[in-house]
Amino acid sequence: MVGIYTTYTHSGCGYVSVGFPVPEGSFTATLLPRSRPDRGLTLTSRVHDGQAGHYLTYVDSAADELTALAVHGFEEQLDVFVEDDALRAEHAFWVFGFPFLTLHYRIERKPAS
Repeated sequence: MVGIYTTYTHSGCGYVSVGFPVPEGSFTATLLPRSRPDRGLTLTSRVHDGQAGHYLTYVDSAADELTALAVHGFEEQLDVFVEDDALRAEHAFWVFGFPFLTLHYRIERKPAS
């Protein structure tokens, strides 16, 4: 799947927005970045600031209309950090407060040949 990553600022606060194509529209996650005490980064929609969240858009080409809907109840958080000389990430998702998926990523530097 291909995502389009953008950043924007609203009222002095920066956000990361990731859009994914779906048939006749797109699904967008708007995430608030926060620094972590361990020098890592957290990107989260688990705040209620009027910007962070998830949005679904649909294009009705026959009516020449665009509909955008907030997807309430869907939340995600991506924690990125360095551990044991590897870049690690934990990407967690919730629906109406219930966790349903956590992905774990690990990227290690390729050894010199």
